[in-house]
Amino acid sequence: METSIITIAGIFFICFSVSFIVLNILIKNKVQNGKINEGTFPYLFPIICGVIVFTNQFVSTKDFLFPLFNIEQIGIIFLTIGIYLLAQKNHKNKYNFICILISYGILIEYLPKEYFIQFSEYPTELIKIALIIILSLFCFCFQYLNGIDGIVSIQFITTSIGIFLLSLLGGVPQALGLIGLSITSIFLAFLSFNLSPARINMDSASCLSFGFIISWLIFRSSLEGSSSCIISYNMFYLYTILEGFIKIIYMQQTSLMQNTNYVQAWIKGLPSQDIYRNIYRISLFLLIIGTFQLYAPNQYSIPLLSFITVAWFSNNLRNWDKDSPNYKEIHKEAIKELKNNINEIKNNLRKDD
Repeated sequence: METSIITIAGIFFICFSVSFIVLNILIKNKVQNGKINEGTFPYLFPIICGVIVFTNQFVSTKDFLFPLFNIEQIGIIFLTIGIYLLAQKNHKNKYNFICILISYGILIEYLPKEYFIQFSEYPTELIKIALIIILSLFCFCFQYLNGIDGIVSIQFITTSIGIFLLSLLGGVPQALGLIGLSITSIFLAFLSFNLSPARINMDSASCLSFGFIISWLIFRSSLEGSSSCIISYNMFYLYTILEGFIKIIYMQQTSLMQNTNYVQAWIKGLPSQDIYRNIYRISLFLLIIGTFQLYAPNQYSIPLLSFITVAWFSNNLRNWDKDSPNYKEIHKEAIKELKNNINEIKNNLRKDD
């Protein structure tokens, strides 16, 4: 069936309402020291599974370039649950990463060779290995946006609502858009309890598990031709992680999360509410220009603009306590520096004489 306004509104309302009610009950029953001790994944993931089943049964797949398989959707559900169970019992990152690698290896290996035709100039097996590593890193690193409650939820919402908007504009299939809409509504409900001071926290196991299914949604949307849009939606996340890795490698820092821009701003005393406000703004900007990428004449201009904007934003966020000079101050400083250089040259010439 074609996606109607009633279907869209119904999925959003049901997912949001059920999530909000479930989380509210959870807070009342299992609160200790102001936060929930156990993960939220088991309570929210079944809602996403319900939407996946609904789209499989009732939403047309004619708009797919590369159709979803029933076994692929079943695999996603069970592999996501497996990642959560392992991450709950094991808190060592290397084992969690290996589990994610294996899970994506299973999914990518199952896909037909025709799905990789756009990379035909490279060996198929090499492309599969590269995709497995990239998707695993993308999923795994979401936890480094979880240094302050609410940040990773905002990123999940930005990505999923972006995919939903693309589905309305024909950039991705309707089924993927509805799954994105369900994730958006669930995390909007979750965010109302997760913003600082949080009444519910996003534990690492839940973060990895939700990150796994969102990374899969990103991969499937990119496969349909919207990769540049997806990159722009996730530019804050990508830049934050890249910046953290660079500091670890070249500046001999030890903790990636401690060196992220938002954590650095928080350490320097910027209130959480101000950090949220700034990230809302950059996320909205990325959402708008990322969607316009659908109509861009090339694949790189909007992502490049996104990167430059996020780099500027990240620098301002990290150095919020330092006053940014205005144009007059910059001009005045440049003139002063020029005069000093001229005077220095004159003094050198006099010495030579």
